[in-house]
Amino acid sequence: MVIAAKLVQHLSEFSAAPILFVGAGISRRYYGLDGWEGLLRCFAEEVGKPYEYYKSQANNNLPEIASLIAKDFHKVWWESDRFKKSRAENLKFCVSDESALKIEVCQRLSRSAALTNDHELKKEMGLLSKVSVDGIITTNYDPLLEILFPGFTVYVGQDQLIFNQIHGVAEIYKIHGSIADPNSIVLTQKDYDVFEDRSKYLAAKLLTMMVEHPVIFLGYSMGDPNVKQIMRAIAACLTKDHVERLRDRLIFVEWEPGRHLPEITNSSILIEDHFIPIKLIRADKFDEIFGAIGAVKRKFSAKILRMLKEHVYELVLSNDAKGSLFVQDIDKADSEKPVDVVFGVGVVAGMSAVGYKRLTTDEIIQDVLGGVSRFDAEKILTDTLPDLLNRKTSLVPVFRYLREAGRISADGDIKLEGLSDRVRRASERGRKDFLPPATYVETTKAKETAKLNFADLVNNCDFKHVMEYGTMIDCAEGDLDGVREYLLANYSNHKIYHSLIEVGYRKWVCYYDFLKYGPK
Repeated sequence: MVIAAKLVQHLSEFSAAPILFVGAGISRRYYGLDGWEGLLRCFAEEVGKPYEYYKSQANNNLPEIASLIAKDFHKVWWESDRFKKSRAENLKFCVSDESALKIEVCQRLSRSAALTNDHELKKEMGLLSKVSVDGIITTNYDPLLEILFPGFTVYVGQDQLIFNQIHGVAEIYKIHGSIADPNSIVLTQKDYDVFEDRSKYLAAKLLTMMVEHPVIFLGYSMGDPNVKQIMRAIAACLTKDHVERLRDRLIFVEWEPGRHLPEITNSSILIEDHFIPIKLIRADKFDEIFGAIGAVKRKFSAKILRMLKEHVYELVLSNDAKGSLFVQDIDKADSEKPVDVVFGVGVVAGMSAVGYKRLTTDEIIQDVLGGVSRFDAEKILTDTLPDLLNRKTSLVPVFRYLREAGRISADGDIKLEGLSDRVRRASERGRKDFLPPATYVETTKAKETAKLNFADLVNNCDFKHVMEYGTMIDCAEGDLDGVREYLLANYSNHKIYHSLIEVGYRKWVCYYDFLKYGPK
């Protein structure tokens, strides 16, 4: 535990919580995904040419290899019956001759991703999900981080990071794009050229974050080309003051298989002509490291504290506040209303009835699929659900809140006193209410799907099929963690399909809510 004590001591010296910079090694470790070269090799085979053909033509430059494969794959994708279904579902993403490869890369990552079953790695993931950090920057496309940090707000691509008003707390910045939008991913040489052309704006933003927070690199080696590219861009923004303020703020965690004891040493990284002192951690297992990051008491940067002091009225101290007031969630604090916005950090637990009436179905879904609920269960039942259940659908989860409000007894009785008729009707839902539409239930597809278990369903069927027919299966209690992870991983996906898929997604959430929290 020596390394844990050293890391806790080091992180405690800073006035703000760390930021994680996460690379592909983390997805390979916990999510079973191919590396970049392995992914490109698969699509070279789809074209019918050896991967080495493209490798030699591009002088082993991976973005250029991707560009060459994309050009050949474009014709295969448009003409092969193998991709007929994918073409029909993804026409909206077809904007260039590289789109076909990007679509299928995202499809492959979505289909092949599966959280590890290894006991030690699952323990590491649990510790990673509890680390005390203010934000996460990643070059990964996959949704692993959204699964591990369900309460974090996600920004995709350079534009969303550069041009959105970010708060610096509980945010994920997917700077190389996301599988939810194939055209957002940075894959080919053209993508990297565009990324690099605009990198000075991104670098300035990242540098600001780095001089305010320690930054912990996970899933990269120090020689990783993505790290080198970003560091080169940051170097162009460095002043002597920045160099000094970056001292010891960069912490690289490198995986070294077979290392018996983790090691933390002083090292340095050369950024252009600047040597920046860093901490280098080498380890075979990460449980001690993640435990240490989680043990550091959360702190807020001086910038955030100054903003709170300057812009938040302390209503407790005065009932005669000056200016127009509007209480609003921090993530919606860009309102154009002609008022001074007042928000509370951690105010959700004390929300007024008006605040609870403003909650949306999406916020309820994210809360039910998340960890500990952010809301008062009784207020959700009395103030939120009656309104949501009247908005053209009854597909809003209710059982979690009934159980957490103590309204479901050990013998399965539900106490409904004081609740609206809409909540009462939702509490009477049973297995049949989560099945596909009646016109689907009698089809061959539905009957064949009903024979599958959950693991076979998600491993052998695409997202659209799972949403349309998947609730035909009878989920076992042991499936529920997998159901939750799958729904979280595909939260963004369900928004880009037609309305029937969105309805299917909500049925899945309500089915999960019924199985997990309903009367036993």
